[in-house]
Amino acid sequence: MKAIKQRNKLAIKGYFLFAYPKTVFAIIFFIIALNLFLQWSFSWNPYYMPSVLAFCVLALFLPLGANFLYKLILSLCSVLNTTLGISENFAQEWFDKQFDFIFNSSALYFVAILMAMGGIITTEIVRIPWTGFIKFLYMLFTFILFGLMGSIGWVFWSSLVFLYRLSHLETEIPLFSEQKANIDKLNNIFFQAFLIGVVIYINSVIGVWLSPGGEWLTLNYPLIQIWIFPVAGVVTSYFLLIQYFLHNLMKNLRDKKIVQMSELANSYFSEWKRKPSQERAETIDNVLKWKEIIEKQSVWAVDFKSVLSVIVGVFLPAIKTIIDLVVR
Repeated sequence: MKAIKQRNKLAIKGYFLFAYPKTVFAIIFFIIALNLFLQWSFSWNPYYMPSVLAFCVLALFLPLGANFLYKLILSLCSVLNTTLGISENFAQEWFDKQFDFIFNSSALYFVAILMAMGGIITTEIVRIPWTGFIKFLYMLFTFILFGLMGSIGWVFWSSLVFLYRLSHLETEIPLFSEQKANIDKLNNIFFQAFLIGVVIYINSVIGVWLSPGGEWLTLNYPLIQIWIFPVAGVVTSYFLLIQYFLHNLMKNLRDKKIVQMSELANSYFSEWKRKPSQERAETIDNVLKWKEIIEKQSVWAVDFKSVLSVIVGVFLPAIKTIIDLVVR
């Protein structure tokens, strides 16, 4: 029921990319089909087709990826009160504010338009071979493609803000509650979001590699090809920041438990001083042992090997591009 209310709320505010992927998909498919039909009929250029088709696949994937991100963010609400020990009403109210910031902020429109204009400028630099109405349609496709990428880019950034705020939220967790399963669920949700970013990144790189415009840029402006490095850095930074904010959250939860265990041990110790007994002494000893176990708990959601694997995997296309530039 809450998910439905959130979906209706999003629809009323007018930005339907994330809630209605089928509609956006149909619009993009129509523009692509018309574009390719006119190119095939009047101005077919086989050298550009592999790159164009790669970006067409990316454009069709984006609304589906955007909706997947929307559902992932929506699923975070169910984790809040179980992870942080806050009331359901407070969790829902806090989540609604973050949800509005992610999907209904005016900054989303600004970033989308900014990216769309950047796409138009990039297409002009590459010197596409079409003119007239065919060029207009291709520019419209480019505007939509980069606009969608800008919208999703905003969601990625604002989801990090969500996680940052979550890691600094005041909580009151039960002393003997197990948080690992909820932390793993949070990590899994954000990792799935990260994979959407990886798919967009890889598809974009393939589109540039297949483009004869890419060859032209490589020969004349090798620095432009190095754009893959900062983009790879952004994708990797998203993953690393997810892990860092989850680390802060796990550390805060652990520290609160340690404080609670210390207070409990002090309480039992005060009772023991008033009335010493073997039973109270054993209780204090058990509490201190449990506190030591908590202190040794890991406060990282993933290990170093997993982090290194992600970084190497994301930077491989960038490394290949640099090698190609050197070899040329």
